[in-house]
Amino acid sequence: MCKRLRDKRGEMNPLFIRIIIGVVCVLILISVGISALLDSQSDKEYQLWAREENQKVFDDSQQTRITERQLLKLKRELNDSFYQRLEHDLSVRVLIVGDAYGNGFGASNKSAVWSRLLQAGLKKKFGVKVEIENITLSGTNGGYSTWARLMALPDGTAGEVLSAAGAVKNKEGAYTGELLSSADDVKNNNGSDTSEDVDAKTVTASRQNEYDLCIVSLGMTDEPGMFELYYEGVLREVHRKYEKCSIISLLSNQALTAPELGYADDNYDALYRISKRYGASVINVGLEMTDPDAAAKGATMSQLPYGSATSQILAADMRSDGISEKKVNEISAKDLKDRTAAAEKAIEKYTIGGLYLNNEGQKFLSDRIVHFIEKKVSKSAAYKADEPAPLRKEVRTLDQYHYFPVSKLVRLDDFTYVLAENQVSNATGALSAAGNANNVEMPVNTSENKKPFTGTIGSIVGVDYDLVPGDNDLYAATGDGTVGFGRITQHYDGDGKERFIQPLNDGYSVDSDGNILLAFSTKEQADTLRGVIIGGDFALPSYFDGYQRVPYIGLTDSDGKPVDLDKDGKPLGEGDDKPVSPDTDGKPLGESGIKGTSATKNDEGSRQNEASGRNEASKAIDTSDTSSENTIETTAATFGNDQTAYGNAAAVSESISNLMSEGAIEAEVITLADETREEFSQDGEGQEETTQDDGPSVPDETEWSSYEIGNH
Repeated sequence: MCKRLRDKRGEMNPLFIRIIIGVVCVLILISVGISALLDSQSDKEYQLWAREENQKVFDDSQQTRITERQLLKLKRELNDSFYQRLEHDLSVRVLIVGDAYGNGFGASNKSAVWSRLLQAGLKKKFGVKVEIENITLSGTNGGYSTWARLMALPDGTAGEVLSAAGAVKNKEGAYTGELLSSADDVKNNNGSDTSEDVDAKTVTASRQNEYDLCIVSLGMTDEPGMFELYYEGVLREVHRKYEKCSIISLLSNQALTAPELGYADDNYDALYRISKRYGASVINVGLEMTDPDAAAKGATMSQLPYGSATSQILAADMRSDGISEKKVNEISAKDLKDRTAAAEKAIEKYTIGGLYLNNEGQKFLSDRIVHFIEKKVSKSAAYKADEPAPLRKEVRTLDQYHYFPVSKLVRLDDFTYVLAENQVSNATGALSAAGNANNVEMPVNTSENKKPFTGTIGSIVGVDYDLVPGDNDLYAATGDGTVGFGRITQHYDGDGKERFIQPLNDGYSVDSDGNILLAFSTKEQADTLRGVIIGGDFALPSYFDGYQRVPYIGLTDSDGKPVDLDKDGKPLGEGDDKPVSPDTDGKPLGESGIKGTSATKNDEGSRQNEASGRNEASKAIDTSDTSSENTIETTAATFGNDQTAYGNAAAVSESISNLMSEGAIEAEVITLADETREEFSQDGEGQEETTQDDGPSVPDETEWSSYEIGNH
C-alpha cells in the first residue's frame, strides 16, 4: 500500500497529496460554515436582546419625561399666581366685588356689561377656561356692603385640604407636588423616596371656593373716613380668605371725569396707599381714558386739565434738550390743547355725563383690564404670599363678623322684628368656644386659627334688606324698644326692588343693650328683610347719631301700654295683656302714639333712656317734641322720611336722573360662574335734597352720599 503511494523514484504520489489537501480544505470549509451558522444564530439572539434592552431604556426614559411633565404641571396647578396660570394654560377664577361701577351700571343690556366682556376677552386672549363671579351691589351700596358680602363667602380650601393630605412644601413655601402618607413610607430599602404625588381629586378639592384674581371697585359712594377702613378691610379679607388671589383695584373714571359727583377723587390717595400695602395693582380708568400716554408710562397721578401729565413730561424733555422756554411753552400749550380735546371726546364717547360707563365705556374698561393682565402675564408675575400689617389697627376688628338670617329673628307683627339678646349671646358663646371669630349661621372663615378670637362679636350693627319704590324708613331701638339705636331713610325711584346692605350704628353691646328691635314703615318694606349683621368695632361718623327719634317701637297691649319682651325676643304677659294686632286698615300697633322719651348715646357709646335716669350724651341731639309732656305722636310705621340726605347726594341723583330722563338705563348683577343673572332697569327720577326742621346740622366733613340708582 505504501509502495502505491510512492512513485518509481520512491517519492510521494502527487495524486495522493492532492486528495489529502482536498479533504483538508473540505474540512476547513465545513468548520467555517458551521462556525458562521453558529455566529449568525448568536447575532440574531444578541440583536433581539439588544432591541429588548433598548426598548426598556427608551420606555423608562419616556416614563421619566412624562412623570416630570406631570409633576411640573402639578406644581404649577398648586403654586401659580393668576398671571402664571394664564401663561401655563390653566383655568382661572375671578371674583368681582364692589359698587354700582363694578356692577356695570350704565350698560344698556346684560351682554354689554364689562365683567361679561372681560370673561370673553380673557378666553379669547389666553384660550383657557375663565369663571367670573360678580357679587357687586348697585345703588348706594359701597364699602360696608362689599365687606359684608365678602365675609359671607366661604373661605378657600387650598391650605386646609393640602395640609390635611400631607402636601409637602419646600423652603420657599411652594408645594413640591408630593405628599407623604406616613413616616414609614419616606424611604424604601434602597434608600430612594417613596412619596406619592398629590392626586387629581385632592387638587380639585383644593380649588374649591378659591379665586385667582379679585377685582375691587369701590370709592364712589363712601366718604373718605369710612372708605379707608372698609377698603382696607376688603383687601385684607381677600388675602386671608384665598391662598393665592391677586388683586386689581379699579379707580373709577369719576375721579377725573366728574370729580364734583361722588367721592372717587377724595378717596384717590387712600386707594393707592392701601392697594400698595396689600400688593394690589391699580387701574386708573380715568387716566387711561383721558391721558393714555401717561398711563402707559406708569403715571399714577390724576391731573386736570386732561393730558397735563404728558404735556408736562414733554415740556421737561424739551427743556433738557436746550429748547428755548418760549418754544417749550408754545409747543406744550398746543400739545395740551390737543390732548384736552381728545380727552373730552373720549369722555363723551365712553361715559354718561362723565359719571358711569356707557356701552362703549364698558368695552373700553374690559379691554384695558385684558391689556393690563397681558402685560403682567408676559412678566410671569408670581403671587406674594406675605400678609401685611394693617395700616389702621381698627381694621382688625372687621375680622369679627356674624350674620343673623331673618329666620333667626322674631317677627312681632307686620312691621317689627327682634334680634333677641339670647341669639346674640349664643353666637358670642359659640365663637368663644370655637376660638375664632367665625360666622356661626353662615359657614364662612372656617379655617382653624385663621381668625384669632378677640372675645367679642363686634359692636357695629348693619341690616341686609331691599329698598322698595318710594320712601323707605327703618328705625332701630334696643332693650325695651324705647332706646333709639339708629335709623335709615332712603328714597328709591326704581321700578322693582334693590338689595341694600348698610350699617345702622356702632356701640352695640349685648350685655347692656339686649334685644335689637327693627321697625319698618310698611309691611312691604318689612317683608324684604334678609338678615342682621354684627361685626367690626370702631366709631362710625357722628351723622349716624343724627336721626329723628321716636319714643317707642314694639308691641302694645289693649290699653296701649308697651309689652315687655324676654331675652328670646318674645312678649311677656300672655294673660290679660295679650298684644293687640294691627287694625283692619293695616296700621301698625300703637298708632295713637306712646308717651315716652327719645334715646341718646352716652360718651361710652351705649344708648341710654333719659326716663330711666341714665346719662345723656352731649353730642346726641334730642329731636323729640317736648311741648306736650315729652310725647311724640309717632310710632312704628309712621316715622316719615325725615332723615336729611346730606352732602352731594342730591347733585349726584339729579345728574343721573337727567342723564336717564330721555330713556331707561338698564344694567345687571351677573354671576358668570353659573351664568345666573338678575336683570334690572330704571327710569331714574332725581331725589331732591330734603330738609329736617329739628335735625342736627351736619359738618361738611361728614357728607352723606346718596345715588338714586338701582339694581332691582
